[in-house]
Amino acid sequence: LIIGDSHWDGTNLERNTKSALEAQGAEVRTLTKGGTGLAAKANYYGISPTSDNGHVRRTQVGNITATATGLLGNMLNTFAPNLVIIGLASNDIWLYGDHKTDYQTLMTSWLQLFKDAGVTEVRWLGTPYIAKPQNETRKVKIRSYQKEHLRTSPVSGLQTSYTEMTPLTKDLPFVSDNAHFTSAGYSTWSQRLLTSSGPFGDLLAATGGRRVQYSVPISAVRVTSRPP
Repeated sequence: LIIGDSHWDGTNLERNTKSALEAQGAEVRTLTKGGTGLAAKANYYGISPTSDNGHVRRTQVGNITATATGLLGNMLNTFAPNLVIIGLASNDIWLYGDHKTDYQTLMTSWLQLFKDAGVTEVRWLGTPYIAKPQNETRKVKIRSYQKEHLRTSPVSGLQTSYTEMTPLTKDLPFVSDNAHFTSAGYSTWSQRLLTSSGPFGDLLAATGGRRVQYSVPISAVRVTSRPP
């Protein structure tokens, strides 16, 4: 299951990543929506409780649930993913950029939702680079919160990892808003995720069929059938 914001929603990043994994035999679903985050507009995913504008309040970060009829709750129940890839946080920078403890508690709450639904692994992707200094300053904070919190698995029994996205996105071409990338930029980003040394490289190797060559002495070869 891939969960992401506008960098994923309908972009080549989403399409190419999903297609590459499916081509190797993986069953993939996506929940992506621009403007969303762990806190920002989290009501879109069916996260509760939220404020009137759909955000998770800092006073509620340890008490969230995914309603069974909401998008996330329904997906976890019906699709039952074993792996979740999550690319949310860019829209949380103004809500939680100065609130490390609250944000890390919110991260744990999301992870617990996944664990309770039977997910065994979560791969967390850091926020991409943005060519707006004020925004990037806050993104640096959010990235540091994520990286620190995921050095160890915050939820027992759930494997978690964090991958920094700045090195994979800093040289990508932007569109006019200096926040989102061009179609070609998103294609390049997906290629970097999917290389053999990238954060999803092992998924391609694990899901695809493997061709194995064995070397055996000729004396051990026995013909059991012949063509007509």
